[in-house]
Amino acid sequence: MSVKVSVIVTIYGVEKYIKRCVTSLFEQTMTSDIEFIFVDDCSKDQSIVKLNALIEAYPLRKSQTKLLSHDVNKGLPQARLTGLNQARGEYIWFVDSDDWVEHNACELFYNIATQQDFDIVISDYNICNNNNITIKNVKLREERMLSDILLEINNCSVWNKFIRRKLFSKFNVIFPTANMGEDLAIISQLFVNNIKVGKINNTLYNYFVNPNSISLIQDKNSYIRRYNDLKDNTQILIQTLQKYGKIDKFKNELLYRKYAVIAQLMPIISTPEIYSIWKKSYLEINPKTILLSKIPIVTKFFYILVYLKLYSSLKKLSMKFMSKV
Repeated sequence: MSVKVSVIVTIYGVEKYIKRCVTSLFEQTMTSDIEFIFVDDCSKDQSIVKLNALIEAYPLRKSQTKLLSHDVNKGLPQARLTGLNQARGEYIWFVDSDDWVEHNACELFYNIATQQDFDIVISDYNICNNNNITIKNVKLREERMLSDILLEINNCSVWNKFIRRKLFSKFNVIFPTANMGEDLAIISQLFVNNIKVGKINNTLYNYFVNPNSISLIQDKNSYIRRYNDLKDNTQILIQTLQKYGKIDKFKNELLYRKYAVIAQLMPIISTPEIYSIWKKSYLEINPKTILLSKIPIVTKFFYILVYLKLYSSLKKLSMKFMSKV
């Protein structure tokens, strides 16, 4: 059986949300030539029990479904790689298990991808935070695609991108082991190449701001872990740009990405130990290079505040002022 689309979903700790995600996938208008690959990354809750119940509830999808399991928890990017290694589809779509998609998403993605021979198709998406929904429109500028991703003008995530499967092997894409900034590490290895990218003018993906996400935990150890993870994945970006001889072309964007790494430490910057790590992380980042670069003005402003050790004091004053308003 030929497979047009492989949908890959990693599972870990999503018992509250798995039904919404899987239902949106199993009720796709694309009824054939599709496979659903779920990867259990050692989930400790009832996610897999609920997934199996959903598979039984949709008998026509059962033969299209694979459930893979890790012996040990490997993290999101490695779980995606496990799914990719088993995928047979012409195109890959990575969907997060706490999100959901529109019922005709696979069909629309596949049709535009094949009709215009796109390597990657990008869609607009919703950000869903409690009862608030914000539509995010992607502005695809062909000559600045990687630059716009690196500068966060466009989203770097894999989940709103429909990707030709053979690109991963063609470009020897490395899947990180660290869980912060992993999408940027993967996507940059694709967009640095001469590929054909298209945009579909539909909002097909619903991204849920999960309050239990590791990216939202606010304690010292979590900030340090995110700093280390993002630094590791930024190194993959640096290696990618070096591999293709594009360090100079994207020097401003790379400076911005390095700043994004050290910015993870800003909430705990008041301690001398953390300030020292912040200052020494990238020696090429200093007031002169920041001020002369073409990175956003707001980024420059916050860097100078931290460098002069004014950030924490101003933050405290601001919080004190807001508490009285």
